[in-house]
Amino acid sequence: MQNNYILTGSIASGKSSVLKIIAEEGYNTISADDVVKELYEDEEFLKSFKIEIGEKFFTIDKKLDKDKLRETIFKDISLKNRVEAFVHPLVYKKIKEMLLDGFNFIEVPMFFEAREYFLDSKIEIKGIIFVNIDKKIQVSRLMHRNKISEKEAIAMIDTRVTSEEKIKASNYIINNNASEDDLKREVLKTLERINEKAN
Repeated sequence: MQNNYILTGSIASGKSSVLKIIAEEGYNTISADDVVKELYEDEEFLKSFKIEIGEKFFTIDKKLDKDKLRETIFKDISLKNRVEAFVHPLVYKKIKEMLLDGFNFIEVPMFFEAREYFLDSKIEIKGIIFVNIDKKIQVSRLMHRNKISEKEAIAMIDTRVTSEEKIKASNYIINNNASEDDLKREVLKTLERINEKAN
């Protein structure tokens, strides 16, 4: 029997840090971003993807220019929809193959923004864990991580479904506004609640 949980959160909220703590506790963890990275290295996938999105997103040595694609998607909703429709079903197909009996924690950064593709995958989930972060801290982290301006960071945050909406739709909230030790305590407390509910 599988107990599948989605781990999601706002951009730069610390989802990967939470997933790492969960993995250290011995649970099976899956990162949708890692699955996408593997796809982007797969030659057969890239051939089909090039036909779908065009050669301008590929380098001379036939590699995907991920930075150019990311920047264009941010401005071009039509391209964003095409990429999601092409990539998401393949990602969830692979994730489904990686699920084990017992607990599975699946990190899906854009879960709420592209939820229909997850529903199409028929992966049954027991709950959604949302990593929450104060917006000021979030902007600061995003500026530092992506080396962008405050204006660009705020624009990236504001293009997504709001945290308030995501919190309402989630079963467990992990706040990441303090130290790493505080975050670990929050994660362990959430895992304890999940285990209690499962038993």
